[in-house]
Amino acid sequence: MRKIPAVTGKNKMDENIQTIKSIRHYSEHIMRVERACSWLGIERGRAAQYSSYIRELYEKEDKRSHNHVLSLNESYEIVEIYDLWESHVNRFPGIKEKIKRCLEKGPLLREGENPDSSTNRPRNDAFVFLIAGKLIRGNMNVIAIDGLLARGVSCHIDADITFEWNGEYIDIQCKRPQNTNSLEKRVKQATGQINTTKRPSQKGIIAVDCSALIRPPGRLLERNSAEIALQDVADILQESIMPIVGKLFKPHIMLTLLFARVPAMTIIDESPILTISGEPFRTYRPESVSPSLGVINDNFIDPNLVDSISERLKSSVV
Repeated sequence: MRKIPAVTGKNKMDENIQTIKSIRHYSEHIMRVERACSWLGIERGRAAQYSSYIRELYEKEDKRSHNHVLSLNESYEIVEIYDLWESHVNRFPGIKEKIKRCLEKGPLLREGENPDSSTNRPRNDAFVFLIAGKLIRGNMNVIAIDGLLARGVSCHIDADITFEWNGEYIDIQCKRPQNTNSLEKRVKQATGQINTTKRPSQKGIIAVDCSALIRPPGRLLERNSAEIALQDVADILQESIMPIVGKLFKPHIMLTLLFARVPAMTIIDESPILTISGEPFRTYRPESVSPSLGVINDNFIDPNLVDSISERLKSSVV
């Protein structure tokens, strides 16, 4: 079991810190959210609400609820999917409408999801489109996404994502476990979905959104900088999540992609005046950090294949 090298190194760190540092920047971010909604024709729903919450967060001192702070973090998914897909939707007939549905549906915050009533389905689908978009950005030949085939392609569509590599079809199953107890269950489920009785030798990859595993509902990371917050989240992926998925590898699973998007509050000023409890008054800035980690299966049946694919993934997904 290995991690794809340089995933959380300095060369990647600056790219993964998503932060708003001034009024000019937050205005630009709001415009990007609104541009994404306009492109998709979203007029209501969760994506359409984020702009007003972000504007209030920065412009009204009495608007500091968890809805406001967490909406900022959630909005980055909307913008990132838009950035990834704006130039590529024509490759997959029908995918733009699917992206629209998953970004406008579901509760405002992840905390409001209820798997028993399927309110987590929109974000589950969004995670698939996020990973697929990152693959396409990295020039991977993605040929099927969420049941939709690329133009001019004919192949099996049993996985969340399928890409072609040197004449072989590689399947990807995406999971968003809601707690640590369900992580192992979801990884095993994904393995079974790739290695079915009809396709016992199918090679595949598992992608796991670990955001809910790292950040309990209603909580934020408080750190001295976004770089520290990012590294702390990356360390959790490596030290707590990586060993669990590593022991679940089967020979036909080449690697597991671990992803997280986590809101943080970083300290930008500290007053010499102390609170009653003896702590200094602090000024915070909301951040969003999103590290990724690739965990390679050392016992994969085709070592040369996994090495070549993981090298490409370093420049796209992780």
